Amino acid sequence: MTRHYIGIAQRGITALRNVRRDNTGEPLILMDPDQVDTLTVNFSEFLNSGETISTATATAEGCTATASTSSPNVTLTISNPSDDGKITLKATTSASNVFPFTIRVRKTLRYGDEGLLISDYV
Repeated sequence: MTRHYIGIAQRGITALRNVRRDNTGEPLILMDPDQVDTLTVNFSEFLNSGETISTATATAEGCTATASTSSPNVTLTISNPSDDGKITLKATTSASNVFPFTIRVRKTLRYGDEGLLISDYV
């Protein structure tokens, strides 16, 4: 089962599972510092009939990310989160349509010097 999931349609994001929205409105994944996790981005509602995702690339800042494609899904493997990371996913369809997408990645703030911090879990 996929831990994190985003569904994409022509009108934009239609489903988020275990994914928040950052104050920028972009999807946000919260991770422990040593965690390696996967995010599935499903484009089935975005694609026209007979169209597939042909390639996907992930450019990461403040984290590490790799992309693999099994149309209509793109799976990102994410690790090494920082306090403010960002992944730019660019999916290209068989009809040469390009869908750029930004996902924020942040190291959780569960524990600090003062004990449990609630900010990430409210």
